[in-house]
Amino acid sequence: MATKQVNLGKVMLTPRGIYNPERAYERLDIISYKGSSWLVLTPFEGVEPGNDNPHLMLLSAKGDTGKALIFDDLTPEQQLLLRGEKGEPGKGFVILGHYESLAQLESCEPNPASGDTYAVGNTPPYDIISMMQ
Repeated sequence: MATKQVNLGKVMLTPRGIYNPERAYERLDIISYKGSSWLVLTPFEGVEPGNDNPHLMLLSAKGDTGKALIFDDLTPEQQLLLRGEKGEPGKGFVILGHYESLAQLESCEPNPASGDTYAVGNTPPYDIISMMQ
């Protein structure tokens, strides 16, 4: 069976800090503006964050400052519910290597197994390539 490559592109959120009108933002960047956090849906530059900006989705709105809740404020029963039961060990997502280009990946990894995953690109955020059968 032939191995098929799937370019997942940018797959993780990238925090970019406080909004800067002179900076270009791309899909999956996260920016903060006036105490709220926004997720970039489509690339844009120079458009102030707000509910009327079609390039953004509000992740969290600035709220009022309230009394901090600490673990000791909870009853023993609530604390147990938060902790939950111990689960099975997880299976991690492992990037097996980093290559400058797709051609370099194909040259260095001629027979990858299904599920093998690599980072490709010159600068972060890298494209993530996962092999599939």
